[in-house]
Amino acid sequence: MVDVAFQPNRVAGAEGCANAPVADRNETEIHRGVSQTLPLILLIAILVIYPALYSLHLATLNKSMQRFVGIGNFEFLFKRETFGWS
Repeated sequence: MVDVAFQPNRVAGAEGCANAPVADRNETEIHRGVSQTLPLILLIAILVIYPALYSLHLATLNKSMQRFVGIGNFEFLFKRETFGWS
């Protein structure tokens, strides 16, 4: 005795399932998922991007960190014999 009607292109019982196709989920579930994960994604991005940009800024300053020298520090580094590329 089967009490489920056959519907082509549908998985039985997938309406409330977490691994249901995105087309079967309603908009509120999708918005809820995005709104719950977005703060963490932004926090991780800030904790990674800000230090990376700040380290690039510090790498372009002179030794006393008061004057901008641009890529002069990298030119000096690559020309040194101890770096091994010259």
